[in-house]
Amino acid sequence: MEGVLLKWTNYWNGWQTRWFVLHDGILSYYRSAEDVNQGCKGSVKVSAIQIAVSNVDSTRMDLSIPGQKNLYLKAPSPQERQLWLVALGSAKACVTLTTEMKNSALTVHHKSVLAIWQQRQRNYERTVIY
Repeated sequence: MEGVLLKWTNYWNGWQTRWFVLHDGILSYYRSAEDVNQGCKGSVKVSAIQIAVSNVDSTRMDLSIPGQKNLYLKAPSPQERQLWLVALGSAKACVTLTTEMKNSALTVHHKSVLAIWQQRQRNYERTVIY
């Protein structure tokens, strides 16, 4: 997903229009859509963020990496905010599921290797003549 969001920069400059791109579990932002080829101004792994929505402003969402960074964002409309929330939530769930599947596969693989090694060890011990 990609599109325009307002990003809070500071009290001097306030809300600034930025082009955001969500791809492969990474949310990146650029000064504009035309600047995408020049490199992003910042990015964050979706798996690391916590998402909060404003009860007062139906276009606002706050993304935070605990103890590190906060991104205060506004969508052009409540409907677009909802699209971003769904996309971010889906990306976060996908990354979490993929990680869990990899860890599960590694656990199964390690258990299989251990079982094979133990069986070979037992077979070896039976054939050893003392």
